[in-house]
Amino acid sequence: MKSLESVYQSSKVFEHSGQHEILMDLDPFKAKKEIRRLGQGRIICFRFLGQEFPTEPVNAFYDWLYIRAIVPHEKWIRANLHFAAYSDIEFTPSKSVNCQGRAVAEFHALSMRGKAAECVHDFDVFRRLLMYAQRHG
Repeated sequence: MKSLESVYQSSKVFEHSGQHEILMDLDPFKAKKEIRRLGQGRIICFRFLGQEFPTEPVNAFYDWLYIRAIVPHEKWIRANLHFAAYSDIEFTPSKSVNCQGRAVAEFHALSMRGKAAECVHDFDVFRRLLMYAQRHG
């Protein structure tokens, strides 16, 4: 089993150094540290399971991976998690765009609308919904 963070870091494709798939087999802290050393240039896309994913909206790919990881447990989550808000104590907006609390909140909203599984199977559906939500607050 791979960690979400390691999969995310190994999926980044950089303008000059390309993709660093070897990071997928590292523990999440090491993968996050190594990508800073290996990544050259801007991130031009993400590549995962042979498919390329766009970098906009900036949080879309990470959030989609997160939701993809938890959707198999959707029934349990819906039965046991009843919160009006979610947070991520490790999130630092000045250093990162990815937030686990936001990803869980997006999952919760999608699940309540019966859209979580559809979004997991079709990144473009998820991306369009996210773009719409971000454009309309």
